[in-house]
Amino acid sequence: MGKRIPAFDILKGLAILCVIIGHIPTFPYESVRHWIYTFHMPVFFLVSGYFFRPATDTRSYLKKTYDRLIVPFLSTAAILVLYGLAVSLKNQEWRPLLRMVSLNVFPSGVARHPDLQTLIDTSIPTWFLPALFWCRLVTNQLSDKAFYPYSIFLVALVAIGVDHALFNLPFALLPGLAGLLFYETGHLCAKHGVNRWLAVLCLICWPLAFAFSRLSMVDSYYGILPLDYLGACGGSLFLWWVCSWIAKLPAALYKWLEWIGKNSLVILCVHTVEMICLLRGHFGISSAWYIELAVRLAVILAASWLCTKIPFTRKIFQIA
Repeated sequence: MGKRIPAFDILKGLAILCVIIGHIPTFPYESVRHWIYTFHMPVFFLVSGYFFRPATDTRSYLKKTYDRLIVPFLSTAAILVLYGLAVSLKNQEWRPLLRMVSLNVFPSGVARHPDLQTLIDTSIPTWFLPALFWCRLVTNQLSDKAFYPYSIFLVALVAIGVDHALFNLPFALLPGLAGLLFYETGHLCAKHGVNRWLAVLCLICWPLAFAFSRLSMVDSYYGILPLDYLGACGGSLFLWWVCSWIAKLPAALYKWLEWIGKNSLVILCVHTVEMICLLRGHFGISSAWYIELAVRLAVILAASWLCTKIPFTRKIFQIA
């Protein structure tokens, strides 16, 4: 196994912190939240695609990817469903349980079916795990076929159109296929490097995307698709340069952020449980967003640290 590159872990650390900030309902600066959405989820797809390597043993690759992504997703889903069951038993009605089950079947948000829209009123952060699972499987299947990589981008464009205009599918399938835009871009950057003029174009598009469009990967929503795509790549590239600079500083200054990046998958799952089960709607300090953010970060990071120490959860998250 190759040596880890600190800059990538720092980048993922910054991105997962942005995810948590974006989910603070009392956060008052909508422009900052909008800026975060221009890059925070594309970063994860780009980085994952950068490290993608085609596998010839499809069965072994499927099992490895399932263990890495779906097992943590299902483990988190089990906690949410048990929480829904407890609330249902307490209130003597089944709606909370049905809502938790529905949220995990449709983790990327509202199903288009009218009978389900009243149950699924939000998305959950772990939508990213099955979405990335579909990305990896589809890329591995198509990477040695004719018309690659054009076939990858075609699948992504079709998924965006279907999800946005027609219907949603379970287990974040369509947002995952839409994420192929960034996943394959990361893979191509690893193979061919970053073209200087394309990098300049992407950097120019980033503030333009912030000013004139809106991106939400969980909803497969791209206001101006080419602008959002190029802008997200530009924002991610800029942050990569920043993180590369940070990685040259004394290690003591960034080790905490590197740890967050290394354990971003654990933090994502803990954040999902914290957001749905623990603090959302129970915090009681709606006006002091910075206090809420500090407490929630403390809870998330402490619980994540415990998960990296307990043998059972270490096995779930594939921590060596």
